[in-house]
Order: sequence, then structure tokens, then C-alpha cells
Amino acid sequence: MKGNTQVKPNITIRLGALHNDVTVDGHTFDRSKMTRPEQNKLTRMLVGGLTNAGYFNKELR
Repeated sequence: MKGNTQVKPNITIRLGALHNDVTVDGHTFDRSKMTRPEQNKLTRMLVGGLTNAGYFNKELR
């Protein structure tokens, strides 16, 4: 394999009237059962992981 061999995570974000969860590689985090600080920490970790995996442009970093 040439280039970057880092495996990108499989992420599903479900928000709406019936769902408020984030699934990362099969691990589901139910945001409705978290406190506000826990939700903020999850958001920071998710954005950090996506940035490291190359999902954002260099301008957004």
C-alpha cells in the first residue's frame, strides 16, 4: 500500500426526535444520558479524532 495507511474510523452520528447518539467503530455513546460537560468532552474527542484522521482541511485545523 502506498501513502497513508492509517485506517479511518467508521462514525455514525444520529440526532433527532428519536436519537441522540454517536457510534464510533461499533461503540455507541448515548448523549441523552450524559451531562453537558460529558457531551462537550465527547464533541472535542470526536472533532480531534476526525482532524487526526484527515477529515478536515488544513485551513480548518
